[in-house]
Amino acid sequence: MECKNCSTTFDGKFCPNCSQKVLAGRFTIKQILRDLFQMITNLEKGFWYTMKELFIRPDQVIKEYLSGVTVKYYNPFRYYIIIVAVSALLQVWLGVFDLQQATIRETFNPNMTEEELQRQLAYMENVKKFLNIIPLIVLPFIATVFYLVFRKQALNLAEHLVSTTYVYAQTAIIGIFLMSSFYFFPEFISYSLPASFLISSLYFAYVYNRLFSMSFLKAFFLSLLSMIGGFLFMIISMGVVGLIIGIAVGIISKLIG
Repeated sequence: MECKNCSTTFDGKFCPNCSQKVLAGRFTIKQILRDLFQMITNLEKGFWYTMKELFIRPDQVIKEYLSGVTVKYYNPFRYYIIIVAVSALLQVWLGVFDLQQATIRETFNPNMTEEELQRQLAYMENVKKFLNIIPLIVLPFIATVFYLVFRKQALNLAEHLVSTTYVYAQTAIIGIFLMSSFYFFPEFISYSLPASFLISSLYFAYVYNRLFSMSFLKAFFLSLLSMIGGFLFMIISMGVVGLIIGIAVGIISKLIG
């Protein structure tokens, strides 16, 4: 067979010239989960190359990775985890998270009692510990909605998960610069959420305009719709799961009692 990465002819599971692994068929959820368990977290030169290429030629990165050219690109999930971790660290270190929560309190509940305030502050301190986990939870929901909205583009769910992870990671990098600006201009912190959705949708539109050859305006509208839908899908799903768990606990308590 011929290596998809360097065109060397060989037999076996790995190219003897560049170590590219042979990937038979399309990406699957099972394969993605297996790769997640096998991946390591130390940075390689491919990290910086992938970051640069995703800004310059994002469509090429995604097309090549999905076609099996994976050696020269950083694993999308490892890439996403690292960027999200850095973003969460900076969000806490710069105090942006506290500014956001203070703005939310002033807007939606300005007359909180001291007891309520202390309770919420304690809760938010716990939330801080999971800031790098929350984006990992929302990712599959967003990828699923993107798959449904862009279902005519011939990518399966696993392939959409790969492409969404790469693109969403880049939006997190842009978000780091946006977040840093709020540190210097805290009076604009109330615009952080709409600005985040706008910038993310613009970058998704930039990528999908090139990847799927659709108009930028259509790509932007569908991307914005998919992102909002992904968050709503996550909130509704977690609410349903919480309700089911609550009912189950109640039934078990009654049986035991």
